Amino acid sequence: MANLLAFQPGEEIAQVMELSDYQQADYLVLATRRGLVKKTRLTEYDSNRSAGLIAINLREDAEGNPDELVSAALLSAGQNLLLVSRHGQALRFTADDATLRPTGRATSGVTGMRFREGDSLLAMDVVDPAWEDADLFVVTEGATPSAHWPPTIRSRAAAVWV
Repeated sequence: MANLLAFQPGEEIAQVMELSDYQQADYLVLATRRGLVKKTRLTEYDSNRSAGLIAINLREDAEGNPDELVSAALLSAGQNLLLVSRHGQALRFTADDATLRPTGRATSGVTGMRFREGDSLLAMDVVDPAWEDADLFVVTEGATPSAHWPPTIRSRAAAVWV
């Protein structure tokens, strides 16, 4: 990949996705270690620039440490986002335009999940309410979640999940 893309110092691949075209989904959603989420129309990334595109502006904390990208996912209208923290917190919310407004490429996003001290985002995934018979499979260290998590609102502390 390093031969195909021009990485800046400190940049690395966070996720690889397969796309057949830029109409495959409505949006690309990005999530950062500090719980920011960003939804951008997928068509905004349709470019043949060899130098790449800025997908997200990563904010720095008070000490000057930049946030980092944790996950990227394709999202379509009517789907939910599930955010899971390193300390076993989980939050699911409807990712419609009223809850998570689409933004341009060079923005940083909004708070998707708040954390307790020392916690951070581990993963993000898409949940489609139409998948009625689907199960959510979570691999943990020594705990097995069994509760069903209905959608709630973004930008809040999550429930203990595991």
